[in-house]
Amino acid sequence: MRASAEEISPIKKKISIEIPEDRVTREVDSIYKELGRTAKIKGFRPGKVPRNILERYFKDYVKTEVVRKLMEESYPEALSETHLEPVAPPVVDLENLPKESPFSTPL
Repeated sequence: MRASAEEISPIKKKISIEIPEDRVTREVDSIYKELGRTAKIKGFRPGKVPRNILERYFKDYVKTEVVRKLMEESYPEALSETHLEPVAPPVVDLENLPKESPFSTPL
């Protein structure tokens, strides 16, 4: 993981966090695996739903969960790496999420 800080104003900072592709892939696979066990979709037995069907129904949910979990794990690391002390919770900009890897987002 790499993190960099950019000063927007004396009290506002922008942290960019880059997470390696393999870590993101592991997280996506983990969430789809859990969904596969619990999802109830008409025409499929529980635990037997193919991943492409899960992707069709739950793509946005998985994206949100991956971002939430990766930010939860990497935010403290990014703060220590950039030597910043937050005074408020971060605001995550989901509009600029790239389609390719590595996964990176500005805060």
